[in-house]
Amino acid sequence: MAPSNTWSETDPAGSSLRSLGDDSIRQFKLDLRERLAAEHVSGDGTVIEAADFTEARHKLSSIGLLGLLKGLRIEQRTYATSGNITISGRLQIEINGDMCYLNSDTNLAFSGLTASTSYYIYVASPGHETELVAGNLSYSTTVPTYSTSKKGWYSGTSRAIGFFRSAVGSYMIPFIQTQFKYRYMYDTLSGLVILSSGTATSYTEITSAANLIPVFCGSICILEVLFDPSTALATGTVTLSGRGVTSQVDTRIEFTYPSGSSSNGLIVQADCSLSSNRTIYYYSSSSNLAIRLGVIGFDLDGSL
Repeated sequence: MAPSNTWSETDPAGSSLRSLGDDSIRQFKLDLRERLAAEHVSGDGTVIEAADFTEARHKLSSIGLLGLLKGLRIEQRTYATSGNITISGRLQIEINGDMCYLNSDTNLAFSGLTASTSYYIYVASPGHETELVAGNLSYSTTVPTYSTSKKGWYSGTSRAIGFFRSAVGSYMIPFIQTQFKYRYMYDTLSGLVILSSGTATSYTEITSAANLIPVFCGSICILEVLFDPSTALATGTVTLSGRGVTSQVDTRIEFTYPSGSSSNGLIVQADCSLSSNRTIYYYSSSSNLAIRLGVIGFDLDGSL
């Protein structure tokens, strides 16, 4: 009987029959079948790419990437009381044990927001190896908690993936969020001010900072600082600390007016550390130097 030249992955490894194929070929074909992924690297270091993202998604049943979150981008660019929040396609996410994905941009509609309120964006699993749709997305004032077993921020079985804030009049403050960065896009500080006219000369806590920063924040907050002297001052200083204690200085900003002035046009941007309680402390070098602080962005812890 003539030998068969048909390759079969069910034949045992280590077969001495050359017609069944070399073990390395067998393993390579199995890797392709089991691990189709946009950025999977084969055993010899070759990057395997697929033209279609749906076919390229990771198969967690064989890889097991607990807490996976890849390709996240959320944005809403309009100061409005209603509209759509866009979650960009190319998202890969593990939700409560299920591998899910987005292959195209998907909108989450919003309206009827409560004024000056923080909201979190959630996603529920439609099932393992299943594409997400708009019906799987929601927003809520419920604050998520971090699950060490699931490696993500959850409320029940829904995973938190985003955050937004409403201003007065139930307007959403525009924003762009990626996996590691968040930036407010509003062209004024309306709704973003955490200190309107601070003149404290010793460390004073600003508790309202937590309203504009989510629980899954990272370690850096970006602030807009406005100096507003009530009398002519040649120099001035504001000191900031976001580490949750007053014994460590994060940022000290000094300014100099050439001839002493009481104009309030000096605005600078400053980075300040953040602790898990999202509290910022400040003090001014003079009671005649009022300070305005507004949150314009922050980094995220990347775990979401």
